[in-house]
Amino acid sequence: MLNLRGVHHTGLTVSNLEAGIAWYRKHLGLQTLEAQWEAPAAGLKIVYLARNGVRVELFENAGAASLPAVGRDHLAFKVDDIEAEVATLRAAGVEITVPPTRVDAASLTYAFFADPDGNKLELVQTDA
Repeated sequence: MLNLRGVHHTGLTVSNLEAGIAWYRKHLGLQTLEAQWEAPAAGLKIVYLARNGVRVELFENAGAASLPAVGRDHLAFKVDDIEAEVATLRAAGVEITVPPTRVDAASLTYAFFADPDGNKLELVQTDA
């Protein structure tokens, strides 16, 4: 069983990242946590927004076939030791679709897997 500490964030795909940032700021009062970054190989632009412990990750899909054009993308859980949790999942026969990957710009390491219905799930270990 995994040692989950809570939901880290919800990831949403938007059609225009700048417009999405403006909307979430205006209507939900969310503020940018880190500078936006790009994952050109994946065809993504990404930013985290937050307020009062609520964290939203917005993606602009610049051609990534693995993401919906707009809408929900994944659910992310906080963990203390991502390597141990990934090992637990693998031992239980769960396929890790994206192995632990470091993002220095966001001070975190993440990994992806899926539930039996194909819903994308993410583990996130932050530096702090």
